[in-house]
Amino acid sequence: MRCSLQKDCAARTQEKFHQMRCQIVISLLLLLLCCSESFAGDAADQLKFSSQDCKIKEPIYGSTFDFSGLHSDLAHVVESVSNGGDKFEFNICGNLSRTCNGESNVAACLKKQGKEYIIGRQHELVYNNGKMHLEYKSGAKCDNGTTSNPNYQLHVLLSCDYTLDAQPMHVTPYANDACSFYISYETPLACLPIPDALQSNSCSVRDTKSNGTFDLMPLSDSNYRTSNRQDAFFLINVCKPVLYGENSMCPPGSSVCLFSPKATNLKERFVNFGNVQSRPVVENGQLLLRHESPTPCAKNSSANYTSVIYFSCDKFIRNAHPEFAGLGADSCTYQFNFVTPLACNDLKPCTAFTASNELLDLSSLSSKPARTLVKDGKNYTIAVCAHAGTPCQENGGACYEQNSTTISLGNSNSQLRFNQTGSLYLLYEDGAECSTAAGIRRWSTKIEFVCANNATKDNAGTAAGGSDSLKIIEDSNCQLLIQYQTPLACREPIKCKAIVYVDHTTDGLGSSGDELIDLTPLISASYNYEAKVELPAGMEHLVPKATKFFLNVCRPLVPKYQLGCAGGSAACMAKVTADGAPEEERLSSHRCAGHSTQNPNPNPADAMLVGLDTDDNDSNKLNKPEAGDIDTETCAWLRQEFRSLGFPLVSLTRRNRTFAELLYLKGDPCPTDNTTELSTRLLFNCNMRAGRGQPVLRSIEDCAYRFEWQTNVFCPPHECTFSEDTCELVHDELGRRFNFKSAPFTKDGEIEIDYNATKMSVNICGAHRKAMTDYSQALVNIFFTHESPNCGREGTMNVQIRLICSNQTESSSTISSDQQCNLLYVQRTPSICEFLSLGVAQQDGQDGGSSSSTSSSTTSSTTSTTSTTTQASPAGKPTKAATSTTTTTAAPDPAATPIGPTASVGTILAAILSVTFCVTCVGLFAFSPARRQRVRRLFRRSNSAVRYSRVQSNEEANLLLEPNGEFSESDDDMLL
Repeated sequence: MRCSLQKDCAARTQEKFHQMRCQIVISLLLLLLCCSESFAGDAADQLKFSSQDCKIKEPIYGSTFDFSGLHSDLAHVVESVSNGGDKFEFNICGNLSRTCNGESNVAACLKKQGKEYIIGRQHELVYNNGKMHLEYKSGAKCDNGTTSNPNYQLHVLLSCDYTLDAQPMHVTPYANDACSFYISYETPLACLPIPDALQSNSCSVRDTKSNGTFDLMPLSDSNYRTSNRQDAFFLINVCKPVLYGENSMCPPGSSVCLFSPKATNLKERFVNFGNVQSRPVVENGQLLLRHESPTPCAKNSSANYTSVIYFSCDKFIRNAHPEFAGLGADSCTYQFNFVTPLACNDLKPCTAFTASNELLDLSSLSSKPARTLVKDGKNYTIAVCAHAGTPCQENGGACYEQNSTTISLGNSNSQLRFNQTGSLYLLYEDGAECSTAAGIRRWSTKIEFVCANNATKDNAGTAAGGSDSLKIIEDSNCQLLIQYQTPLACREPIKCKAIVYVDHTTDGLGSSGDELIDLTPLISASYNYEAKVELPAGMEHLVPKATKFFLNVCRPLVPKYQLGCAGGSAACMAKVTADGAPEEERLSSHRCAGHSTQNPNPNPADAMLVGLDTDDNDSNKLNKPEAGDIDTETCAWLRQEFRSLGFPLVSLTRRNRTFAELLYLKGDPCPTDNTTELSTRLLFNCNMRAGRGQPVLRSIEDCAYRFEWQTNVFCPPHECTFSEDTCELVHDELGRRFNFKSAPFTKDGEIEIDYNATKMSVNICGAHRKAMTDYSQALVNIFFTHESPNCGREGTMNVQIRLICSNQTESSSTISSDQQCNLLYVQRTPSICEFLSLGVAQQDGQDGGSSSSTSSSTTSSTTSTTSTTTQASPAGKPTKAATSTTTTTAAPDPAATPIGPTASVGTILAAILSVTFCVTCVGLFAFSPARRQRVRRLFRRSNSAVRYSRVQSNEEANLLLEPNGEFSESDDDMLL
């Protein structure tokens, strides 16, 4: 018995010491957490500062941003088209050379409706986590100012752009009573320098098999962001370094970098995973960029990181972006897939796709006869995408004749290219030999194409077919430079993309940073959208039943159904016939200005369409004293079966990550107020259930038509749950499931592809599958690793499956074999459409559709399909593997309870450490306002997964989207 009692006591003593150690460890962890939070806060403090000078030192790499080169002897002038042509004049690193409202020494001035307002007397350069902006202060007093900001203010955001655009400044639309104004200024001075060894102005490669040229330079306009699916993000730019900006502070010269938001060391937060590479290659028919990094690999110190981007063709994708495919077998090579029309090598000659998948077709110029130009006594003969003929050589595209001698200026080709500024050009090379100071070269001809339309001042010659549409700009250094003005080079008039800063808190998908709102998938070149009419009861009389509204997105309407609105209109109100088609003008039977008529009484609906009431007084007005006569004014009203509701003049404006708007301005004169022009406001809202959606007319106020458009096209990607047991894809937000075992394109969840003349089976079902929706491309991405002994050096394969909503069922695959194989499998099927809330499958080859071509091993099949999408359980939640910890505690035996204090030694020590912890925290935070603010935010965090910063809205810049979806008030400076 004694021995047993000793054993029991020893056991209890060991248990107490175990509890004591646990309590001590917990206290130490709490203290460490507090200190780490403090150190992280100190790192954040290093990323926010301001300067009165025009130079600031970059806090991570030590580079200097010097904006003194933006100083102007006169002023920077930019107009706000969306606000009636208000004109902003401001200077950088100095004041204006003229007075504003009679006052000198002014840095910024606003000219609005004939009056001048001082919006800044001096400016301050502010740096905040990679974002740089000039804050113009001490403006004139604003009638609508707040207590904290009573005066006018101007904020100029300085953003990185390695190219010099023709229009680098853009004004954010604002309310008429706004006190704060925002202008974005794109400039290379906001970029980190590119190392000399990495400088390049081209990014193309010739495909020897197709004799075509792949040009990837248009993809360099913006950064791309893709998750590594492990709480970090890759920031990627193609052909250029990552554009420096907020939470995009990648090392100089890096095109691929890993952003780890939880890293406290600033230099470890952004890691170079690949230097800029401007020389793409074609390997075994696969277009790719291989980026070598100077950063040693964490898993193998003898090797550095390498990033490989594989480009695949899709002619119809609208907003191309890369996806992280997986890690190589060496744990140092990272693979990415980038599906883009720029990777297609079977394009029609003399055509090209822009980065936003807009087709520029100049093929009609190839059938025109060669043009002859005269300069400095030389007769130049030039053809576009064709042989120039006599007097040029057989394959010559351009030549000149002087003193009976013909000199070749380059062989013709039909490969359109883009320069670093995005301009379209054609290059003829391998002309005659030419002597220069640097030695013997060969002549070349560069034809730059410039948009010529009704908006240009010098299109008269183009319209008339005159010689001024084709001009010789330069003839030196063995190159002939020609500018060709043609409407065929015109692009969509406005940008349909916008950058918005998103503050992620507890979503687990990454960090705060700039994200892209992209409505280009809604742009249609083949049809228009018809809007629903859902007006309040008090406004229904403004729109007769015989009226329809047609709109397009970010571009003019497609000329269909005899729409009679002014050319270039993006929104049109049309009178329709009984069968629903827009009417042609129906006044041929009326008598207008002396012409005969059969019906002297206009239809009351016509009067309503042009804004007239249909009461007795107005009816008398329309009925003229002489039977059958209609006066000129009324006749003009009735002829307007169509009314333009505005033109696409203002680019897309973002409010937050899920809300954006478009303005169409300068429509036809308003019927109720001839001094006002009709306009359209399109409000887009993210709704995952809406599919592509449809515009709905909600109100008509002050000659402005407001449409709302619920769509999932620009909704953020959503991570779905993949059930290993049932092989089901589960969308927990929408309560939808998709079963791969019963899918029409699989055999019990497996797909077959051709590889090396054999069939390879890939099982979609299994563990460690990641699935993400991509609403912008109407697809679901699935990522996993597949064992494949016959593929690559390591016998493993990174798999990405693009499951695209389509009206067809067909598949294609591309396998890139290196140390580790990379499989990109594209499956088009209508069966996934319902899962993505797309009730009608997208038409392949048309707007919004998706099609894919392969550049390597490819399989293709077409079969009939049936939908396998089912509704989830009423709870709407997928079945997940649950992890739980169960602790069983036995009731203490009173006979075995030791005599003494109830508190153990461990409890006492834990209490002492807790007091020490609290005192330490008070000491750390008491003397730092920034730390105190972080503690307040820590306890004020909401349950919302994402907080969206409302950036540059029409009404008041920067509001925060609260969990209830309403906007809360906040200061303007939170925008910056």
